[in-house]
Amino acid sequence: MAVAALAWLLVGSILLARIDLREQRLPTRWIWALAVGLVVIHGIDVLAGGDGARLGWALVGGPVFGGLLLGLHLASPLSLGGGDVRLAVPLGIQVGWASGDEIATGIAAVTALAALLTVAGGLIVRRGRLGTGPLPFGPGLLAATLLVTVWSP
Repeated sequence: MAVAALAWLLVGSILLARIDLREQRLPTRWIWALAVGLVVIHGIDVLAGGDGARLGWALVGGPVFGGLLLGLHLASPLSLGGGDVRLAVPLGIQVGWASGDEIATGIAAVTALAALLTVAGGLIVRRGRLGTGPLPFGPGLLAATLLVTVWSP
């Protein structure tokens, strides 16, 4: 089932990253489809004999990561959008599943890596251009979550 969750996350990540890069928005319906799909896949894994504690950590991870980014959004509304806050919920679900009781480390790793990827990507894309618009944070969050998920024990 880990492969199914990773495949679902990858497909959702490609779709959402393309939209965010093109339109600088993250559609709520696709974010919630990603979240529901991950919960269903992980739930099936538990029903098939998987570790129920991991599902518990996944269900904790979504609200924790969403709450963290909500706090950042409220502190600086112009630097982090509402779509990024909503996106943190399914990503927190996946990080919680992958990290288990090391969820704080997983969320910290995703947040730091996403910031690094966003800034680096922005510098590469804008090299030689004068564009100064906002950088979408969603693609960095998605890529960082995929990386943390793959490298979690």
